[in-house]
Amino acid sequence: MVVIGGGCYGCLHARQLRKAHLYGKSRADRILVVDRRADCRASVEFAGDPLVSIVRADWLAFLCDYLDRQSPDTDAQLVPAPFAPHLLLDWLAASVQRAFPRAVVSRRPCELSLGLPYEHTDHSGNRFLSEAGWLCPATCIEPAVCPAIRKPRDWDLAERIRRAAPAALGAHLTEVFLCRHFAYGVGAIPARELVAARGRILAAARSGSPLRAAIGTSSHCHGVVGVMDVQPAPDIADASQLSSPNQAAR
Repeated sequence: MVVIGGGCYGCLHARQLRKAHLYGKSRADRILVVDRRADCRASVEFAGDPLVSIVRADWLAFLCDYLDRQSPDTDAQLVPAPFAPHLLLDWLAASVQRAFPRAVVSRRPCELSLGLPYEHTDHSGNRFLSEAGWLCPATCIEPAVCPAIRKPRDWDLAERIRRAAPAALGAHLTEVFLCRHFAYGVGAIPARELVAARGRILAAARSGSPLRAAIGTSSHCHGVVGVMDVQPAPDIADASQLSSPNQAAR
């Protein structure tokens, strides 16, 4: 289990995952908490805990290294931070840039409009979306009946993004990473889904044609979407012979 952030929410996530391990609800044999600060809150709370390790690293730099080393069938799980940049889009953009150093990888504003209660574009062009017009419990497991309004949860934001993004954003490729409930109110994304998506993005970029990809990270209720453009460069044909982003970077 890889927990992004060692502050308030990271500690909550690690604490719940530790409880899941203790009660046999999780097969995780290690919890990595990633934070830029050596003295983050998690470093104090979990000091000496044999199950929890604190990794001092920039989030993006950590993901670039960690996910590059994961096999396609890895059983690792990523627990995203609820308040963070669009980290998985940043990671995919970095992966493409490393694989094709002369390609032009850029971000463009995402103005995906779905008519939801909350839709907001930040200064980086990321579009934050929510099906909820109310406050949600911090550890909501997104059950069939919404605990906030006590009515059936008949929506699925991740699927709505998948359907709408290609036409609305002119995307050749759409990847939406669904954060599913894992244990005790903690949501996680299987790392194998991230590795597979990176493979599809790199294969599309390798074709030599301009690429626009819509990248989302979403639960059933809340999410963020961004748009990445890749303009090909002369070295793409050569880079296509390389088997991994790390090789391409070298």
